[in-house]
Amino acid sequence: MDKFYPVVFAVKSLLHILSIVSQNPIGIILENSAKNLPEYLRVFSRLRTNRAKNWTELTCFQAPHKPLLLISVLDLFSQNLIKSNFIELSPILVEKFINYWVRIMPERKKGNIALPFFHLQNNGFWYLLPHPGKAELLINVKQVDSLGKLKRITCGARLADDLYELAKQDENCFTLKSSLAKAYFSPSAQKVIMGQTVLEEKSQENSKGQVNEFKRINGDQHFAESDQLFLREDLFDVVTAIYTELKGHGRPLHYEVINKIVLDRYPYFKFNSRQIVKIMRNHPEKFEWLDRGVYCAR
Repeated sequence: MDKFYPVVFAVKSLLHILSIVSQNPIGIILENSAKNLPEYLRVFSRLRTNRAKNWTELTCFQAPHKPLLLISVLDLFSQNLIKSNFIELSPILVEKFINYWVRIMPERKKGNIALPFFHLQNNGFWYLLPHPGKAELLINVKQVDSLGKLKRITCGARLADDLYELAKQDENCFTLKSSLAKAYFSPSAQKVIMGQTVLEEKSQENSKGQVNEFKRINGDQHFAESDQLFLREDLFDVVTAIYTELKGHGRPLHYEVINKIVLDRYPYFKFNSRQIVKIMRNHPEKFEWLDRGVYCAR
């Protein structure tokens, strides 16, 4: 990646977005700002996906590429790794997509992030940003099946403005991610996506081995060496679930009550009340201790 890219991207975008609007009939930039969270829950449940016979009940008989890319993007928003309405095809995004893929899909299935990154533009909320001078080429290209080709044409993507505003809130990311998991994956796969299964050491090593094989096939230059991503999203989703429920309740609660609410709503989380307390104590930016065992959301 060009080391000067972060500095010049904003200038490039300002110079080219107006020309893109007038030239692009598939709506790379146009968007409907009236959409809200319920509307995006509906839109996310109706993504245009490949429904070939080779997909099984594991992915509700359809290709999982688009849902997994969106889930990966939502994770990066939630972890504050995307700080503006610009989604770069970065090593950390690719790595996260692969981590989900190898933890869910059979070994014989090979994931390709270039496919959903390109084809999501047909769903009304994902807008590709071409490199300078590549707008017309992007309009005419019908298929992109490699990272190299995608990076030669586009510098990244942006979300519809209202979806971007939603994605900046952890609670919305969690809700959207949950809806994607439920709409496109089996119950067992949902547990992996939502961080409901904690990988044992052997399972982690198996997954890392699959990622290394994926890197070998697709080229190391596209991937980051960030193995910590395997477990980072697991704890994050538990924290978000606790915060969302406590905030939604609207008043302070005892940790035993919080534990019951969270486990009733998310029975796949394998945490007890003492672990819930530890999690809240470790995240003072989200939870405030008020009295013996009583916490509120900040």
